[in-house]
Amino acid sequence: MATSYGGSEAIARAPKEAAASIGEILRLLSAGATGAILLALGEGPMQTKVLTHRVRGYTPRTVYRYLPKLAQLGVLERDDEPGGRPRVIHTLREGEGDELCDLINRFARASMTQLPDGQVKPEAWASLGLLADLWEAGVVEELSRGPKSPTELARGLDALSYHQLSRRISQFEESGFFAATTKGRRRRDRYSLTPKARRTMGLIAGIGRWRQRHLPTAEDAGLTPAEMATVLRAVFPLTGVGGDSREVEVETRADGSVRVRCREVSRNCAAGEVEDWMAVLLDGDLRVEAGGDPRVVERCLAELHEALWTPSPF
Repeated sequence: MATSYGGSEAIARAPKEAAASIGEILRLLSAGATGAILLALGEGPMQTKVLTHRVRGYTPRTVYRYLPKLAQLGVLERDDEPGGRPRVIHTLREGEGDELCDLINRFARASMTQLPDGQVKPEAWASLGLLADLWEAGVVEELSRGPKSPTELARGLDALSYHQLSRRISQFEESGFFAATTKGRRRRDRYSLTPKARRTMGLIAGIGRWRQRHLPTAEDAGLTPAEMATVLRAVFPLTGVGGDSREVEVETRADGSVRVRCREVSRNCAAGEVEDWMAVLLDGDLRVEAGGDPRVVERCLAELHEALWTPSPF
């Protein structure tokens, strides 16, 4: 019989009441064991002891600690088998668990360092905690508009002061999310998002869609049009059309849709609701409306999807 962890009715109800934010989900995954547990259970239900052996690089105690956290998120169930020696079987919850596991698996294959046996290096998960900070503090939004110096960057942020940002820039560089560009007239480094950072926008969009589908009580479930505009500004430089963020203009419109336009050829553009852009980014399903030459727009959007999900070592 499926039960909640610890037998707590409150925990059993938590997935529908506690609307975990994108940042909170990223931080949960950054612990490493959580992502590894999801990927292991993607192979099928497992007993606790089998699962602790399958999730390498983490102690059994660590695995035990994160199982309830995944259950509280609503992606995991446990079955206590009656009779004889007590055995607990862990299973991904249909819908919530399967979809999050598939997303993490796709992202891991495309953008995370993997071991010869296909498992993700334990230390590779940690960067998702830094990604959560970048996203929540508005750093991705600022740098999606073009390179900025620490002073320029801090000026547009409410969550991080100049000194806080300066202390963390080395962390962002070491994680592969920041790159120093040409120095300005005053010889101060300006920073831009790296291709690695831009590719993580596929994960951001995927978590947004997962929240929209499975956290219906969350007022801010999914991505807002402004957040989708940030994602699109960040990812377009991965394509031939958006080699420079200044070549692409992204705007949110009064009806809640998001429009992307190539500044060089303004008649080539695409516009759609947030859900339509999620379909482009995550499925390669071109549901947005194209303006100009449809073949050019379709080729660009197909290239965008391929850039996000084609394996590329960093």
